[in-house]
Amino acid sequence: MRVPYKQFARGEYFHLFNHAAGDRLLFADEEDYRRFLTTLKRYCGPDSFSVIAYCLLPSHFHLLIRQETDTPAFTSFYAVSASYSRYYNKKHGFWGSIFRGKLQHRWIKNSRQLIQTCVYIHRNPQEAGLVERLEDWQWSNYLEWADVRDGVLFDPEVRKMFFSSAQAYVECLREYKPRKTSFPDFA
Repeated sequence: MRVPYKQFARGEYFHLFNHAAGDRLLFADEEDYRRFLTTLKRYCGPDSFSVIAYCLLPSHFHLLIRQETDTPAFTSFYAVSASYSRYYNKKHGFWGSIFRGKLQHRWIKNSRQLIQTCVYIHRNPQEAGLVERLEDWQWSNYLEWADVRDGVLFDPEVRKMFFSSAQAYVECLREYKPRKTSFPDFA
């Protein structure tokens, strides 16, 4: 369920996600992945939102963000979507929306849901059968969380709040037992 406008507030966390329209791939090659990440870097920051966790998959993306201002984070993200859509349509010879529908967003209600969402996002390529080891998927910031790569789309604050080290987070993901549902339990 999408979050009501009035629920977007400074310091709140949100899970943003969307899928490609039809049977298309949202990211057909490495250039597409890189372009989306470059665009995301351009629009995130102290004047909009911070990226806590992200994962790009061939047909969709997931972002866990913290809103940094009073302006709803989804409005800042529209610039990312519009810029990437123009690039994608020009490169692939399409026109119109490249997304299945409106940007989806869920409000993160508590710390348990925050960690569950991080785990869900980072395990996505493994659950989808794209890789056997999370370390092998370069299109997420799991590698930053695991302290393997240094990237700008990573705010270590959340990891430090809940885990004593990067290794503790890695162990949390290893111990995770997949559920049959496609989305984590947010009770």
